[in-house]
Amino acid sequence: MLERLIIIGLIVVSVTSTSFTSSNIPTIDMEPYKEFTNATLFVITNAYFSLEKYDGKIVMHRFRYPHLPGIFIIVDENGIEALNIAGGWRAYIEIYGFNGFLKEGAYIILIGSCDKITITPVR
Repeated sequence: MLERLIIIGLIVVSVTSTSFTSSNIPTIDMEPYKEFTNATLFVITNAYFSLEKYDGKIVMHRFRYPHLPGIFIIVDENGIEALNIAGGWRAYIEIYGFNGFLKEGAYIILIGSCDKITITPVR
């Protein structure tokens, strides 16, 4: 199963890297706070030490530096809203109402949908 997810991730990376030019790659503009609702997540990351799970909420905030390559894609009704092939941002990330595949280990894997995701940059 993990091998299939990694293969899918590599395909997504190759497709997204060829369909975007450097001027139109979606990114997070590191505003004080960014929020997406009814989003689909495709995350394979080593950038965070662990997940903290609360009642209907997942939090990622302990950023690992340096970290191994990964992918963090947020898609909503407008298309790809955020794409990071480094595996994440130095940020406090809250995911509400996640429904999908979740696995913790050397890499954190989240593939599914959520009601809301918030990204708050930290320094």
